[in-house]
Amino acid sequence: MSKYIMQKSSTRPNGWVLTDKENGIVVTFEDGKFNDTQKVTPLEDVHHTPEELACIMRELGEWVVRHHGSKCFSQPYGIEHSEDDTKCFLYRKKSPQWRLEIMDNVDKVHLADSLRKAAEWLTKR
Repeated sequence: MSKYIMQKSSTRPNGWVLTDKENGIVVTFEDGKFNDTQKVTPLEDVHHTPEELACIMRELGEWVVRHHGSKCFSQPYGIEHSEDDTKCFLYRKKSPQWRLEIMDNVDKVHLADSLRKAAEWLTKR
C-alpha cells in the first residue's frame, strides 16, 4: 500500500491533490504546473520542523515525478512508472494523447528505432 494518494481535485477542474498519508501533508497543484502552483497544507495538527518538511517534500516530489510526471509537467513527452514500479510507460500529453507500455528493458536508441518503424507501419496502413 502506497504512502501517497494521487486524485483529481473535486474543487478545481484542472487540479490534482497529492496526499502523503504517513506525514499528514496534502499538496494541490494545477495539471502540468506542479512546480509553479503547488500549495502545501498539513492535515489536522501535524507539525514538522523545517528540516523534516524539506525532506518530506523532496521524497514526495521524487515520487510524483517518477509515477505521475504527465500530471506534473507540460512537456509533450515523458516516461513514467506505475506506482508499484512493475510497468514503465512512454506518454504524449498533447493531442493526440497516448500512453504506451514499454514491456522490455530497452535503451533509448532501440526504443526510438522501434517507434520509427511503428510510425512507418501506421502511415502505410
